[in-house]
Order: sequence, then C-alpha cells, then structure tokens
Amino acid sequence: MRYTSWFMITEFKDDFEDMKEDDKLAEILRLDDVTAKRKVEKKKNGKKRQIIIEKPTKDRKSKNLKPSIKLSLRTLSQIERLNNSPSIRFVSENKKHSINMENILKYSNCTPFFNKTLSGITCAYCKETCQNLEELRQHTHEIHKKDEFQYTKRLDKSNLSLKMDITDLKCNICEKNFDVISNLKIHLAKEHDIKFFPDVNDYILEFKLTDGELLNCALCHSTFETFKMLLQHMNGHYRNYICDVCDMGFINKHRLKNHQRIHEIGTFKCEFCDKVFTTRVRKMCHEKYTHNNASRYTTNCPHCDQSFNSYYQRNRHMFKEHNIAAATYKCNICDKSFILKSKLTSHIKKVHLMERNHICTECGQGFFIKQSLDEHMVKHNGERVFKCTVCHKAYARKKTLREHMRIHNNDRRFKCGVCSLAFVQKCSLKSHMLSNHGITLSEFENARSEILVS
Repeated sequence: MRYTSWFMITEFKDDFEDMKEDDKLAEILRLDDVTAKRKVEKKKNGKKRQIIIEKPTKDRKSKNLKPSIKLSLRTLSQIERLNNSPSIRFVSENKKHSINMENILKYSNCTPFFNKTLSGITCAYCKETCQNLEELRQHTHEIHKKDEFQYTKRLDKSNLSLKMDITDLKCNICEKNFDVISNLKIHLAKEHDIKFFPDVNDYILEFKLTDGELLNCALCHSTFETFKMLLQHMNGHYRNYICDVCDMGFINKHRLKNHQRIHEIGTFKCEFCDKVFTTRVRKMCHEKYTHNNASRYTTNCPHCDQSFNSYYQRNRHMFKEHNIAAATYKCNICDKSFILKSKLTSHIKKVHLMERNHICTECGQGFFIKQSLDEHMVKHNGERVFKCTVCHKAYARKKTLREHMRIHNNDRRFKCGVCSLAFVQKCSLKSHMLSNHGITLSEFENARSEILVS
C-alpha cells in the first residue's frame, strides 16, 4: 500500500456495481456540493480503479481548475465510523499534570509555596515573603483566590516539583479532613466525582509547616533543624526516579542526575590549591565554599545583622548573645543537650557507643573521626611546621598555632558566665570556673539551657 495523497488510496474490487454509493460517501464527508465521478486508470502492472472526488468550479468545463481528492472505499468507510462515534480527545501528559493540580487547589485548602527561609515563607504565585503560615494562607486567599496557578510554565518533567503545605488538610466540598494528598484525591474522585489522571506521577512535595525551630516530615516522624535538610529527606518518599547504584529515590530526573555525580569515583584536583578529592562533587563544593567567598552559604541572625556560615553557629550565637534557646536535643543517657540533632547523634556514637573506626597504623589507637587521627599522627611524625611570626614558637598543629596567636592579640573570647572574667583559652576558663565557682563549664551551660527552655 502506498500513500499518494492526503487520504489513502487502496485497491478495491472490480465488482463495484453502483455509483449510488458515491453519493453516500460524499454525504458522509459533508461534501454536498462536490461531484463524484468514476475514473478508470490503467497501470503497467495491472488495472486499478479509484474514486476521484472533485471540488466544483464556476466553470465545470474548465479542466484546469479541478483539484481532486482521491479516496478508497476502505478509507471512506473508516471516516464514516469515526463520524458516527463520539469525539476522541487526546490529553498530553503536561495537561494531565495541570488538571490534577488545578483540582487539588480548587477542592482543598492546600497552599502552594515557593520556599521557606529564616525570613519567612515565599508565596508561589508572586514570590512575596510572609512571616508565617497563617499570613501566607490569608495572603493566598485574598490576593490570589481567582488567579490561575502558572503550573504549566514549569512543566519540565526533568526538573518538576511543587511544594505544598497540607497542614490541617481538608476537602472544600464536605469539610472532611485528610492526612495526605493521595487520600484526598481518592475521596474527591469517589465521593464527588472529580476527575484525576492516575497514569501520571505526582510531583508534589507535601509539608506541614510550623512556626517553631523544628520542622517535621509530613509523611513520617522525622524532625529536622533546617528546611534544606527536610527538603533533601523528602526525596525518599517520592521514588519517581531510582538511583541504580544506591537505590535512593528522587522526585524528578534533575535531582537524580545531581545525586548520581556523587558516585563518580576518581582523582579530582582542586584548581586553586593542591588538595585532591575522590569525587567531583566534593571538589566542586571545596572550590565553591573555600576559594569563592561570594558563593559561601550564610545565614543571618534574625535579631541582629551578624551572619554565619552554618545554622549551628547562628543558633549558638542566639543562645549566648540574645538568650534565645534554639531547638534543643537531650541525650537520654546523660541528659546532655545539643543544638543540632546531628550533634546528639555524634555524641551518642562517640561517648556511649564508643565508635572508633579510624585506627592509627603505628600504635593501633582508635579515633571517632579522621581529623582526630590526623592530629594524632603528629605524635609519630614529630615535625613542628607551624611557627609563630611573633615569638617564633613552633607547633605541630595549625589549630594549636591559632590558639597561641590569641595570646599576642589579647583575644579573650572565653567569658565566665558567673563573674564575667574573660580568658584567652577555653581551658583557662574551665579551670577558673571549677576552682572559683565550684562548677564545671558544661554543668553551667546545661543549667542555663534548662532555664531558658523552661
């Protein structure tokens, strides 16, 4: 079979009896003003007959103005079946995502947002920052109630994700409450006949935002200190794309590709110094945060203008300078408190589980972290390469030299919380508090933390 025009041309049987069928075919095509005639064409390899439907012209005798459409009986019968059947509508995958999203936003109290930072929650519609969740919901209801969410502008499935707050999630039709969006969709489809397309993956990241320091996962019992850490954790709940190496799940292909780079093992040398890294990602992070000051991550104190390179430094500053206790995590073995959950985990492994995975090859002593092993190896090497430029005293460790330089700079950063006397070294402060006030530094800090929390 060969296609020679807009419609198919196929062979039909020689026993075609009546040209009345042509009138019926013309009616099917709604070509009432089109004349149909029978034409026989001979070809070298045999006889073939075709129907030629001609468009009428002002001068029917003018053969130069007779465009023709060639049709086979089989093609025309298929057109008749389509003409009598209900209309078929093909929906693209992007359109399915849009319809699903529109229905969720229309029939529930879900609130989309762009990001959550220390300054507040960013609106997904206009990028305005609201101080808390209640303000965001009020802003969205009053300003964007009739706005259509421009979901289609970001429908790149390789990098598709939408953050949605589902705190106190409920159906807008019957006010029934739900825990997650998947259960809400089932309810809307079953009870209210709302149409969803189940054959496409959801790219919605669900959150239950709070105004406190701790952030809880909406799908499990995990807690996190920062929104970035929670966002990374959420990938595990949306396994749209799976890493072949470690079986980690990701919500979209873009995040999977970023993750897969950590498995690229090799020798990657820093372009600015002599350090060598085993993965490209570690090298890039080193270059970005060590040699490019403009790219370093900073977080600001909400009570003053001071900035910090980590949440831990910021929280410690808030505790010491503003008497504001950040989220605290208490050890259930020794009741010691920590600002970060990761610090508590490390404490349990190091102190109570006695993990020592880094072993010295010279003496067999074990250490909790590699940095401690590196510092220990100086004892075996005995080389003092770090010299003071003032008194020319040499040290084996750079950290010890930095602490020594505080003496020359009169840097008395360690202040007694009882009598306000300041010291250059932390060990001097510990000795002072124990001998003069009868309390250890750690006992004083824990007591102060409990007072602030209560």
